[in-house]
Amino acid sequence: MRSRKGAETQRLQDQEINRLKQELAQLQGVNGKLHSELLQERITRIDFQVQLLTQWRQRCQEELNRMLAGQGQNTVPEELAQVSGRVEGS
Repeated sequence: MRSRKGAETQRLQDQEINRLKQELAQLQGVNGKLHSELLQERITRIDFQVQLLTQWRQRCQEELNRMLAGQGQNTVPEELAQVSGRVEGS
């Protein structure tokens, strides 16, 4: 009788262990999917920030080129004169 109880207990424990293993595998799958989604969102945000910085850099380069072109003609644009005044007056 005692061995029958022990065998039944062992069988129930084995079933519970298998159920928990399956549940763990499912949770790991869900966790992996969530991790992938979070990484994709982060990549998207970083890509957007890179695009904004690239546009900003291009605008700055264009502005610098305009200022340098104005300087080459011995005319200093107002904005450059203001910046120069601030630097010299510092």
